[in-house]
Amino acid sequence: LFCIESAKELAQKRKPTKTKRILDEILFKVGTYCKKLEAESLYFYCKEFVNEMNDYSIQGNQSQRGNRRVFRRRSSDIKRAQYIYSYQIIQKKGKKKETRKLVRGSDRGRGRTTGAQRARINRASVVFERMIFGPIGILGFDWQSMYDYRIVREDNLFDQPVYVVDCIPKNPLNSDSNNVLFGQAWIRKSDYSVLRIDWEPKSVVLANKKYGFSKFSFPRLRFQLYTEYKLKRSGIRYPTHGFFKEYYIGNKDRENVLRTVSIDYKNYRFFKVETDTELSPPEI
Repeated sequence: LFCIESAKELAQKRKPTKTKRILDEILFKVGTYCKKLEAESLYFYCKEFVNEMNDYSIQGNQSQRGNRRVFRRRSSDIKRAQYIYSYQIIQKKGKKKETRKLVRGSDRGRGRTTGAQRARINRASVVFERMIFGPIGILGFDWQSMYDYRIVREDNLFDQPVYVVDCIPKNPLNSDSNNVLFGQAWIRKSDYSVLRIDWEPKSVVLANKKYGFSKFSFPRLRFQLYTEYKLKRSGIRYPTHGFFKEYYIGNKDRENVLRTVSIDYKNYRFFKVETDTELSPPEI
């Protein structure tokens, strides 16, 4: 009798909990969405509108006061820039091609520059690459075995009920995992498409990062990076907004922003074939 009761207790402990069942359902359905995204033939063009701010006011203006450093800030050292890129993705038979071309760039507060200098200047310091495929790398079926997942909470985004799920690599310290992305996904309850990903900055390569703030200068350096996918067409979510922030934690745990890059994706055009254009309203 004791053995029978113990076996029953063990079976009860091994029975999946409600949260585990919900998580398994989320992973299966969001994996199905990623499979559709990966297999879909994509032809689209849009404009990237980039607004960037770099605050150099604390570089080279450090002084020592007792045992702590003091940063003197000057508003004249805050530089703002705007860029517009034409951006295109083509995915056909598993092959992906991404092109980005600068249409317009302006840097305020830099003074007079030569043509060669302006060609170097007019580039955003942070570029988001292939962000439409972001969900695949952390939630696709081929990748799910590499991650541990956890439902953080239920929330609302864009007036839509969502699950917020942590996606954490199982071997984050393994040298083979250096290029593994991870973060937190906001998954819409009604269709299990991904509305937002908060990327863990340590897992992301910052392409074309020409203005570097070092952790040596700012030991409490922090980052924030996320992508939003608000536009939906034919069951696929397209990126609509990206945001990057670089900051350090100062005295009294105050946040001091060094750099922000805000990217809006607008004026989408979708192509059935390379010569035929199809425009359609977004879905909800």
